[in-house]
Amino acid sequence: MHRAAWRLWACLLGALPALAATPNATVQAAKPSALRPVVLVYAGAPVCSGCEQPVLDLIRKPKTPALQALAPESRVIRRWADIPKALKSLPPRSVFLIPGTEDDLRAWAQGGSQAMSAQSIRAIQQWVHAGGRYAGICGGAIIAQARYEDEQFAFDALNLAKMEADNFAGEDAIERIEPVHWLPKQMTFGAYFQAGSVMTLLPSKERSEVWATYLATKGRVQHPAGIAAAMFSYGQGKVFVSGVHLEATHDFWDQAPPDFVPHTELLEAVLADLMQDRPIGRVSKH
Repeated sequence: MHRAAWRLWACLLGALPALAATPNATVQAAKPSALRPVVLVYAGAPVCSGCEQPVLDLIRKPKTPALQALAPESRVIRRWADIPKALKSLPPRSVFLIPGTEDDLRAWAQGGSQAMSAQSIRAIQQWVHAGGRYAGICGGAIIAQARYEDEQFAFDALNLAKMEADNFAGEDAIERIEPVHWLPKQMTFGAYFQAGSVMTLLPSKERSEVWATYLATKGRVQHPAGIAAAMFSYGQGKVFVSGVHLEATHDFWDQAPPDFVPHTELLEAVLADLMQDRPIGRVSKH
């Protein structure tokens, strides 16, 4: 959204052998326009107004060599009912991305052109399973699980990632900087956060990787406090979910604290990785 004790060490320690550093995948040179991957960004309700723009800016003017070499195009779609047709027109290794949403997701639960119908869910699942890529940020991450429920309503979600997503902050929806550990780079930073989710991995035949964890402090020691970002296989496709806003810059919120340092290069690394054919199971350094 715009903006459980986790079974911590069981999941994380189980994933750590797969997180050993591996050489970076070779990035291919930019392809002719007809074959360049596309990042299709959903900007309709309940995505918050303007929340798609930081992602579009990042795609159109990438700063990292990996994404520059791939040179993806960007497209925007605003009606949920139009998604099945739009996905059919995308070239191989394209990404369907849903950014942060409003806190209220009832637009997806109710009827109309924005409703998350069984037909649209099936179309997205089939596209990803055949080799498509999905990225969900905050609210977009929450609907990657099988079902969304709150106190007022519930609806079947995309069921692309074998996980459960719970609100990491409980009832606290205040935007803030949340300490996060990014495993591919073994770096800790403060990420923009507002009512994002913490993920619990579920048993599955599909493969998964933990990319980031929230951090809690006891005394002077920080320790993992739940999964903040992860990547999953889904058939021949890939799925990335993040409870924090990797796309956030100083313009993303009205009163960003002076010590906030954007790390949009991490989202660029995610998108570049999604567009590569690297198998899920070992996270390269990015």
